[in-house]
Amino acid sequence: MKLHTLLDLRGNIPTIVVITHRKVHDVHFLDQLAFEPGAFYVMDRGYVDFERLYNLNLTSAFFVPRAKRNFAFNRLHSLSPDESTGVLSDQIIF
Repeated sequence: MKLHTLLDLRGNIPTIVVITHRKVHDVHFLDQLAFEPGAFYVMDRGYVDFERLYNLNLTSAFFVPRAKRNFAFNRLHSLSPDESTGVLSDQIIF
């Protein structure tokens, strides 16, 4: 069994809890969510699917996934990070 949760940090309790069979891939949980504009979604590498993340981006939400081990990318350019937020770097990649 797998337990997928969406935690709203404003209330510190799960807003969504889904239990699936262990053979169901994690990324399918994203299909069940209604993304909130302006929200940040922090996820493990099992949720990395670029088509789904693009759809999340279209809702004006933000996401922070862990990179897969074989993740290949090219840095297009760097932006100046806002140091007051604690962001160390801000890069546009392809």
